Amino acid sequence: MHKDVKSGKESVIKNIDHTPSHQSLQYQKPTSMYYNSFNNSQHNILIQYKDKEKIYNKYFLYTFDQNIEKAKNSVNSTFRYCLSAIFINKEKVAVLSTSKEVSILEPSGSLRTLPNLPAVDMIYPGSLGKIVMRSENTAILYDTTTRKIINQIEFPEIGRLKRVVWSNNFSYCALICKKTLYIVNKQFNVQGTVQEKFNITSAVWNIDNVLIYTTSNHLKYSIINGDHGILKCIEVPFYLVYVKDNEALAIDRDAKVMSVLFDREEYLFKVALFNKDAKRIKFLMENHKKLGNSIIAYLYKKNYSAIALNMVTDTKARFSLALDSGNLEVAFDTCHKELKNDQECFQQLGEEALRQGNHQIVEHAYKKTQSFEKLSFLYLITGNMDRLNKMLMLAQKRDDVMARFQNALYLGDVQERIRILAEVGLLHLAYMTAVTHNIPEMAEPLNESLKKENLPNPEDFAVDSEALIPPKPLIIDSSTSAISFVNWPHHQLQEEDILLSHT
Repeated sequence: MHKDVKSGKESVIKNIDHTPSHQSLQYQKPTSMYYNSFNNSQHNILIQYKDKEKIYNKYFLYTFDQNIEKAKNSVNSTFRYCLSAIFINKEKVAVLSTSKEVSILEPSGSLRTLPNLPAVDMIYPGSLGKIVMRSENTAILYDTTTRKIINQIEFPEIGRLKRVVWSNNFSYCALICKKTLYIVNKQFNVQGTVQEKFNITSAVWNIDNVLIYTTSNHLKYSIINGDHGILKCIEVPFYLVYVKDNEALAIDRDAKVMSVLFDREEYLFKVALFNKDAKRIKFLMENHKKLGNSIIAYLYKKNYSAIALNMVTDTKARFSLALDSGNLEVAFDTCHKELKNDQECFQQLGEEALRQGNHQIVEHAYKKTQSFEKLSFLYLITGNMDRLNKMLMLAQKRDDVMARFQNALYLGDVQERIRILAEVGLLHLAYMTAVTHNIPEMAEPLNESLKKENLPNPEDFAVDSEALIPPKPLIIDSSTSAISFVNWPHHQLQEEDILLSHT
């Protein structure tokens, strides 16, 4: 039967009846059918049958005119016994004999056996002049012209290789096992692997080099690198024949042709991402609103958080993606306006801002989380002495002795340190600090309080000693200098740069 995809018109070319002379040789339904895509002058179809007892194998070669109306009355057929037969070019057929030898059937009808081949139990079609052979747990790409093995793949699942499906231009190939499929390029290098829970029943490639395939309960897709997903659930099993755009032609178990529609936005987006096509990605994001959480999760998994950020409306998710992509502007805006009371978010914001050297956002985050120790250290390393002094006064109001001493140490305020040590009862340390820093007006009162104590002479510890005073910042007055508010320099990446940075 011939079906015109554009018009939908169906035409019966020939009714096939292979009733054998002996009842023991009754044939089952066809086990395989191959079309000769190398021949543009006429139609060639190979159909293979197995007998009821699965002992005898027989294939029929049908040849008919390109004009379907003429073909109805001009169908020629020949047959041979074999295990498998496939087209390798316009006129020749590769045959796997019942003795498991691979031969080339010439147009004249003669057979030419290919020498020095491993033990082969099945052959499958390849590109022009090539065949795919299955040998135990190995799939082999073989060139029948040069008689050389191009490449081979060895996996345990390959031993259960069921069929081989090539893309339209023979750039990619799907090696389909029972529940596993391998996507390889024309040199037979593995590009991606898909593992399914249920049996893979059929598969075809579309023009976008996306493999559309079926399992017992789903219509699914896989792009070149093996990233896959569900197109739709299916209630009645069917077998794919042809796919164009968002429509698939299939045959059900009653041999009826059916049309299946599906939404292809998800895999179009993944293909554009795989091809690093920034313009296509932008177009799909702007014009296809059905791209949902699965795509966002996919982008996050693939480290494309900057792109996923443009598709998210949820506040928490937007903040998380902004941080992951290093977009401090969006993260700060989201946190400041919509997550004001979320301490954890401000803590994460502060950590990322510190990593990027944005001390202004770090300061804001530390204030919101009341991380006073970190804030004091930030003012120290940025040379902001005015605000460090304010931190000291704030510590005094909070009655936080440790914070007072730490800020006094950062400021180089020795007198404040002496006062703090005296207040907490560490008079001997306060006295030693006053003496070693040559502050007699504070040392003498402390000495009076410690007359009864047997203290060592401080002068013994002052030999070759230096005062512990932090260096002064280059910019003394941060309020009048614009440079004190400048963050670390950054190189702003565009979407094209982000795509190209991923390998």
